[in-house]
Amino acid sequence: MDDVGRDGYVAGAKEAGRTQVVLDLWVGKDDLVLKSQEAGKGKQGDEVVTEEYSAYGVDPKLDAPPASSVLTWDEYMGALSKG
Repeated sequence: MDDVGRDGYVAGAKEAGRTQVVLDLWVGKDDLVLKSQEAGKGKQGDEVVTEEYSAYGVDPKLDAPPASSVLTWDEYMGALSKG
C-alpha cells in the first residue's frame, strides 16, 4: 500500500471510530492476494472482515445492483461511525 492509500485508509478507520486495526494478507506463489483479514477495535466493539480472492483475470459477468441499494464509500464509513 502506498502512502496515499495508507493515509486514506487510516483517515477512514479513524472516522469510523476504530482505535486499532490489524491487516493480514495471504499471498500466493504468483504474488496475487489469496485472502485478506482485517480485525479492528472500535466504538461498536471488535470487528473482523475476511475476504477470499480467486479466478484473477476471469470476467465475473456481474449485474450492477439497483442504485437505491448501494452506498458510496463516504456514506458507508459515515454509517459505521454512527452505529
